[in-house]
Amino acid sequence: MAGEIIEVKVTGLTQEINRITKVRDAVFNPDIDNGVRKVATVWDRNFITEGSQVGGWRQLAPMTQRVRRERGYGPKHPILKQSGALRRAVAGELRYGPRSAAGPGIQQTYFKARLRAVVTARGKKAENQYRVRRRGRRSTPARPFWFVNAEVEQAFATGIEQALQRKLRL
Repeated sequence: MAGEIIEVKVTGLTQEINRITKVRDAVFNPDIDNGVRKVATVWDRNFITEGSQVGGWRQLAPMTQRVRRERGYGPKHPILKQSGALRRAVAGELRYGPRSAAGPGIQQTYFKARLRAVVTARGKKAENQYRVRRRGRRSTPARPFWFVNAEVEQAFATGIEQALQRKLRL
């Protein structure tokens, strides 16, 4: 059988390499924005329920109730909401993307690196998240609106998984 030639024809190799590349890119550079949006939904629910997911926010002081009444807002509820700028900045902007200026007193930063999202808020309105603000002898209690618990972790994971499924059409 000397001189016979065996011919092998490979089909679909380019498509398979492209598919593997797409999977690799999706896994090593996931779209975490969807995960952040899912987490922001949990945080937004915390606003709606006045901190129920962090043990509940302390009720407003009588002086704060008086000021709110004078400004035309309900004196007791909703806590941490007058104009809505804080809630929009710390939950809405993350859920729906920037739509408008965050408003006076708050600046939001969100950046991502690999599977880590860092969300921060600075300014007068954001102080309720982290620490007590002192006013003379009185203090304002911390009212956390951002937190990490099992539900937040699951929301983040679910969001990333859904983004991967969409990207890979699984």
